[in-house]
Amino acid sequence: MLSLNVFPNPSSDQIQIGCQLEKQGELKMKLVNSMGQVVEEVDHGIQQGYHVSRMDVKKYPAGIYNLLVSTGDDRMMVKKIVVLK
Repeated sequence: MLSLNVFPNPSSDQIQIGCQLEKQGELKMKLVNSMGQVVEEVDHGIQQGYHVSRMDVKKYPAGIYNLLVSTGDDRMMVKKIVVLK
């Protein structure tokens, strides 16, 4: 994975997650709350290149979350997400 962008951040509705992948593979996303609990987990099989996924955050309480994005070759990136109400 070459890059990871999350927008809008902060958000009260939906976030878009943009990532640039070096090669085809598995992309795993976990949204983790401030207590370390995984509140959402999504797996995608995607092609090489730039991809945008969406995640609905309006169902979660306001707070700070970590978005963990990993690829099949065990590379991981983390972005802080702020959810507003």
